[in-house]
Amino acid sequence: TITRIYQVTDFEGNIATAQQAIIVDLDIVEPVITKQAEIRSLANRNISDITAVKSGNWTDPGTWSGGAIPTPDYNVTIPSGVMVTINDAAACNDLNIQTNGTLTSGANTLKVYGNWTNAGIYVGGTSGTVEFTGFYNSTVSGTTVFEELIINKGSLAATLTINGTSSVSSGGSLTLLSGLIALPTGANFVI
Repeated sequence: TITRIYQVTDFEGNIATAQQAIIVDLDIVEPVITKQAEIRSLANRNISDITAVKSGNWTDPGTWSGGAIPTPDYNVTIPSGVMVTINDAAACNDLNIQTNGTLTSGANTLKVYGNWTNAGIYVGGTSGTVEFTGFYNSTVSGTTVFEELIINKGSLAATLTINGTSSVSSGGSLTLLSGLIALPTGANFVI
């Protein structure tokens, strides 16, 4: 008998566990059932665009166009002159920080499932975490100093391509869980 315990955490920080018992009985022959895993393709995703309409907290619906808090199904834009603070666990597909736009992380984690474009200001504080996740190839463009950077692409076939200049601060850390980092000619990545 093998007992497996699974733990699942959602974007709001809720945690649930499930237990599975696997019992091997050599006296019983069971048919093999093959199940094909469902793979979400980019074509099947329903991605919407959302823009910060005023300075405020990420989890405040009033910060965003349409009054919706961003999820992995939103491409997020932080326009010039707007400062958004990540005040809890957060997620988005693509993130675009425009010139003179500011994203401040504090001690929270932002999960990015798509691309990161920074022409503005990202402030990771002393423990702000950005996690590039999902099974798709992603890019980081512009200049960004990450505090805590996690690359968790779910597969060694998924690539995070660094365009421009990116770094992990001297007090921060880089955690590689899965995926590849690509550095095209002219790109810089300093750890």
